[in-house]
Amino acid sequence: MKNISEQFFYDEMLEDSPDSDARGSKITDETRLLFARERIDYELSQTEDYVHAVELKVSGLPSVFLDCYISGQGQGGWEVEWGSEYKTFQDLLDSYVGVAIGDSGSVSDKQILELWNANE
Repeated sequence: MKNISEQFFYDEMLEDSPDSDARGSKITDETRLLFARERIDYELSQTEDYVHAVELKVSGLPSVFLDCYISGQGQGGWEVEWGSEYKTFQDLLDSYVGVAIGDSGSVSDKQILELWNANE
């Protein structure tokens, strides 16, 4: 979220957007939220980044799960980063709460406006 907000959550960006009706109008929190949610959803639709859980099993030992992040680098191919180890798959999922988002609906109005205001 922070990458998207630092790049796009500005009143000037909203005014300059070809799809925006804000040019010459008073910008309100409602127009900021609408613009931000559209931008979040668009950026998420364009990403080539994935998180995978990899289970490691060794005979006689409990399984562990590794966090594997795969990032598309365009013509540069794919970049793989290994993260932390977790005792359960649920622990791995829980580590992404508040970090990863699936769509703009999982981000509150308050979070968006706080990120927007941090840029002003």
